[in-house]
Amino acid sequence: MYDSFLGKSLVNSQKTKLIRKYDFSPESWLAKRIIKLFNEKMDAWEKQYNIQRLRPGQLLTSFENQKVVLPLLKPDWIKSLTQGITWSQIRPQIESEILLILQQINSEVTITDVRHLVNQRSLLPKTDGFRWHNFKTPEQLGDPEIHKKHQKKFEEESEIPLIVAQELTDFLTEAEKLSRQKARSILETLNGERIRFCPLKSDLKIGQIVWIGMDSSKFSPFKITTDQRYQVPLVITLYTLEEIVEARNINDLKHLNEFNLKRIERVCFEAYHQGAVLGTSDLNLMFFINRQTISTLCRKYIELTEVILPTPGTKKDCGRAMSHKKIIIDKHLQGMLNKQIKSATNHDEESIDRYLNAFQSVLILYLYEVPQNLMSKVLNTGSSVVKEYITIIESYFEDREKMLGYLKKQGVKLP
Repeated sequence: MYDSFLGKSLVNSQKTKLIRKYDFSPESWLAKRIIKLFNEKMDAWEKQYNIQRLRPGQLLTSFENQKVVLPLLKPDWIKSLTQGITWSQIRPQIESEILLILQQINSEVTITDVRHLVNQRSLLPKTDGFRWHNFKTPEQLGDPEIHKKHQKKFEEESEIPLIVAQELTDFLTEAEKLSRQKARSILETLNGERIRFCPLKSDLKIGQIVWIGMDSSKFSPFKITTDQRYQVPLVITLYTLEEIVEARNINDLKHLNEFNLKRIERVCFEAYHQGAVLGTSDLNLMFFINRQTISTLCRKYIELTEVILPTPGTKKDCGRAMSHKKIIIDKHLQGMLNKQIKSATNHDEESIDRYLNAFQSVLILYLYEVPQNLMSKVLNTGSSVVKEYITIIESYFEDREKMLGYLKKQGVKLP
């Protein structure tokens, strides 16, 4: 479940860019060498002039009125997770590293201070009587403002330091016999990716995290490895200033769920407006919450607000994520037009059309008593999805005549 993170990095993005733009082979020695040299020399130059960038997985937050950068994702941790170490086993290691960072600000800091910042659930009793069926939708959820475009501003394309540009241009022209024009173009490409994936600390607001997301386009290729796909650099507001304060005052699970639902909504929409979607594994690592709880929170958000949360399950139809399809069909059967459904649910018309076509196809086959396993083969879809559609059909249509009446209204001609 964490394997995809192995391919998400600045280096892989730079490599992919060189492969596509300059026709390097995927295993090109030169591409690897120039990427390594360029990043090392830029790191050294920026360190010399105290220029600070955040890398993917780093959070800029505030502690005791000081800005502090905390790691929530590191290559070594991902490697451990892909080799069989569980999330619960790696979590104490992350907390310990954050503790050491905070102790540089105040030597008396404890693990409780760390958990107030990143792991609020661990400070609450394992069970406190909370039940979802008693949970009322918080007023702040489903706010239309969250659906507005989130503008991420990068620094202007910066010049490569002269000393770095000259040295690496000489290397490419003398050792590899490239033209100076092509050599300089390669360096500018690497610099552009560095700016996109590692924004300046001064350009970020407190509470923002740098991340790499999955391209949100529906038909991006899935049969290639993550390091070959188009990667989307993100700047996400993981906490607002008010939430950093609120996190220290959470005293029960109801409050924590309200707190996290609001943040999940914002994070998912900010990523989507930047061209990416975040899966449960992304949210698990960002929010310090296990994947099962994240899945529950995402489903509950859709159930409570009837707004489609942009995730791989809803935008790319990965996994089951059936609840959003049910909401679409419910609104259709209540008489809403597709454009009205789009406005109410924040879902795209193409997907709405697809869900309704699938629903009507299942309804026709159900009408003629086609077995479920055969429906699945005819429609080339999973049996669980067919079963979900049948559940909706049985809840809306009491008899055959009502099914026929509905289909005729949709313009379906039946014998």
